[in-house]
Amino acid sequence: MDLEAIDRPLAQRDADDESRRAERALTAIGHPAVWIVTGVLVLAAVVVAGLLLTAHPAWSRAEFALDRMLDAHSFALVDVTALVFDMMVSTVAALVLLSIAGLMIYLLADSVTAAVFLGFVGVSWAVSVGLAHLVDRPLLDLDAAHPLAGSGPLSFPSTPTVFGAAMIIGFVVVARRGPWRWGVTGIATASLAVLIWSRLRLAVGYPSDAVAGVVVAIAVAAIYYPLALNVVLPAIRGRVRRTRGSA
Repeated sequence: MDLEAIDRPLAQRDADDESRRAERALTAIGHPAVWIVTGVLVLAAVVVAGLLLTAHPAWSRAEFALDRMLDAHSFALVDVTALVFDMMVSTVAALVLLSIAGLMIYLLADSVTAAVFLGFVGVSWAVSVGLAHLVDRPLLDLDAAHPLAGSGPLSFPSTPTVFGAAMIIGFVVVARRGPWRWGVTGIATASLAVLIWSRLRLAVGYPSDAVAGVVVAIAVAAIYYPLALNVVLPAIRGRVRRTRGSA
């Protein structure tokens, strides 16, 4: 029996498996410095825009009028849909969703991909909270919000929108090499649009808050992923290889 002939197909299969794993793995991003600088500049622009909006209440009143127009007519199905999306980004529900998403990515990909995803969403949320306190833009009329909707005293950027956008960006990054990437991107985009609409329908934020939330998530992604994939992960992998080599 030709053992070499048997071993060759096995070796080829191992190589193919390794190649597929490499294709699915998170890889370094080209021109990381450009992405990072761009992300920082965009965040700075968001802060300036937020401070200007806070300093000119007339603009907030104009946006509030748009919120009231969207909420002028009550339809049960529309209101329930908006409330469902609003509850999905409440603190407890968001933590549950994030945990489930992280577990799914761990099972379908690997622990590193799951950790990078969870880190990105967590950093995006922390940045949005910090920016909201820095800008300090209040809602004009908390009593106008839907009684069942969750709303806080600070609105810019919309932290729930940042969380939703970060989840979606994270999913797109994970799926970017998979055969189902276009389906994930389409569903994610539609979900984000409904989330933004729900914030306005329930009068728990201004349109500019929601737009700023999406921009913040994109800017954080431009900073986070180059640092994570080009600096942190290579350093960790190099240390692991050195540890294994010295064992």
